[in-house]
Amino acid sequence: MESLTPVLMTLGLLLVAGVMLGMVFSRIGLPRVAAYTIVGVIFSPSMLGGIIGIKITGWTEPVTEAALAIVAYLIGGEIRLGDLRTKGWMIISAATGGALGASLLVFVTLFFYQPSVEGIQTLSLIFAFAAIATSTSPGSTIAVLHQYRAKGPMSSGLLSITAVDDGLGILVIALMLSFTASIPLSQGVEIVLLEIVGGGLLGIAAGSMLAGMARVIRIVDLLLPLELGATLLVYGLAERWHFSPLLAAMSFGFGARLFAKGGGRLFVSTERLGDLIFVVLFAIAGAHFNLETFVQYLDLIVLYFLARMFGKILGTTFGAYVARAPKPIVKWLGLGMVPQAGVAIGFALLISQYQAFQGVSHIIINVVLASTLMAEIIGPILTRYALIRTGEITPPQ
Repeated sequence: MESLTPVLMTLGLLLVAGVMLGMVFSRIGLPRVAAYTIVGVIFSPSMLGGIIGIKITGWTEPVTEAALAIVAYLIGGEIRLGDLRTKGWMIISAATGGALGASLLVFVTLFFYQPSVEGIQTLSLIFAFAAIATSTSPGSTIAVLHQYRAKGPMSSGLLSITAVDDGLGILVIALMLSFTASIPLSQGVEIVLLEIVGGGLLGIAAGSMLAGMARVIRIVDLLLPLELGATLLVYGLAERWHFSPLLAAMSFGFGARLFAKGGGRLFVSTERLGDLIFVVLFAIAGAHFNLETFVQYLDLIVLYFLARMFGKILGTTFGAYVARAPKPIVKWLGLGMVPQAGVAIGFALLISQYQAFQGVSHIIINVVLASTLMAEIIGPILTRYALIRTGEITPPQ
């Protein structure tokens, strides 16, 4: 059996270095999540990690999936039914505007740039990047809100929009595959309905069960293993049944909050794990950085990143304006939608399974990965700035 020692040492190094650099970032008023990503890049195998023998192998995937599941559960727990009733149209409009804005601007930009990659039609490649551009990183959003304890309409709006964003991304991916991978449109719609509806129903049903179990548990210390175990179980069942695992985990948190009396009791212990989860998630993401790919496809990476960023900002702003959101929300909401991480990489991996993209799947994955790393460094800083401008966090004096 392969020794676990290198894995444990790598994980320990990322945690310690992430905490130390995170403290420096906090001291200078920057989001810690950006520091965690930078630490991962520094210790990636193509950088310093290659010198000291760090290897990013199969162990990172289950750890990342577990961290994403917990983050999604926490996001779902922050969404209130009252917010959905009062801001539902604004949330849907802004999320749709951001998704379509990012997708369209990436498509137009790459269409005029005409990236040349051997083994695939240029238009198919452009469609793939345009579809992946729709997603936003829920982990970065909640990490920034967690660090600064931000509360208010901007914060709650960001959390709700990132939840809706996952469903929209699945829809756009399904439509893209129907055009490029010879998947019938009717089949694509069925897949979307199965993933979204199935994931949502599974999560809410499981959330009601968790709320019921929590009522009979009097020992507070037992709530944490119960929550973590149930979250991983829901996430795993969603993957096995081909539902959206992130949507299932978000719905699970939403359902737990909805059905539990004094629902905050369920989330206190899990929220304390916040920075541990964020260090692991974003340091591991950064550790997948590949310098050779970054240099080889730098033009494509930068164009994709800039087009997606401005598309997200403009589209979200327009969507919030159409929904007649308050002026500060309209003005600054788009800046909070720039981060992109695990969901985008998951979409890239999904696309790579189809025959039309197998010859270039490694290029799509690495370009998206490099762009998401840039988004995970710049995005949280923009999110923090937007929260300062809307008065939901106080800047350091």
